[in-house]
Order: sequence, then C-alpha cells, then structure tokens
Amino acid sequence: MAARRRLSDVLSKAVSLAKASSKPLVAEDLDFSAKRNALGQLSPRSARILSGLLYAKYRQQLAAKCHRADVELILINPAYTSTIAAVKYALRRGWSMHAAAAGVIARRVQKLSVRLPRAGTDVRVPVRGRHEALQLPVRKDGGSLLQRTRGACI
Repeated sequence: MAARRRLSDVLSKAVSLAKASSKPLVAEDLDFSAKRNALGQLSPRSARILSGLLYAKYRQQLAAKCHRADVELILINPAYTSTIAAVKYALRRGWSMHAAAAGVIARRVQKLSVRLPRAGTDVRVPVRGRHEALQLPVRKDGGSLLQRTRGACI
C-alpha cells in the first residue's frame, strides 16, 4: 500500500509541474501483457520482479490525474530508447543511462532525430563500469521510431 501511495504522490507532483508550466506530460507507452502471460516460463526471480511491477496502476493513475488536471498526456513508442541512449548520449555527455533515455524520449516528442547508426555497426557502450561492443539491432518493421500516440488522456 505504501508503494501505491508513493506512486500517487509522485504522479501528482509530475502532473502539477506540467500544469504549472502549461506543458504536456510525456511517457513511454510500455506493454508488459505478453510478459505477464508468460510468467510461468520466467525464472522465479524475474517472475517476482515482473509481478511486483505497478505499471498498469501507474498508467491508470497517470491518465486519470492528467484528465482531472486537463493536462495532455503524450505516449511515446519505447522502441530502442535505451539502446539509442547508450550509443549516442550516455558516454558522450557523461549522463546516466536513465537521464540519456529521458533525453531520447524528449527528442522524440519534439520530432528531433533519434536515429541509430547503421545496422551492423559495432558501438562501444558503458556497461557496469566498463565498455563493451554492442551490435546494433536490425530494424524489423522498417517503420519510424517517431510514432506518437497523442490525446488528452489515454
């Protein structure tokens, strides 16, 4: 119950800040339904982590709070957010992976370029205090990473 209360408080603060600055609120449009359906196939540790996730409650509360405060909620496609953050921003700018991923999300909502280098390119990225070569994924759908879901509340 304490986790849900903290979540509600944090979301209220975020919506208040967005309302005060007359800006929309932007979030990743994550979907864990397929992973939840496959809980039996995961390791006990992974299943425990995923089942404890408050994401559905987070999305519901965020949408409700945005609606009540009349704040626009923009949901961004999360495809490759962390990969782009690691490859293009984290090391070069000295940001944490979370800050770099937030920067990628902000660039997407502003329709700025967030492309990865060409597929097949090895890129060195920071991983737990050292650097490793990362083989960039090949895009399967050929679609844009800039897909947006837009609406007052979802």
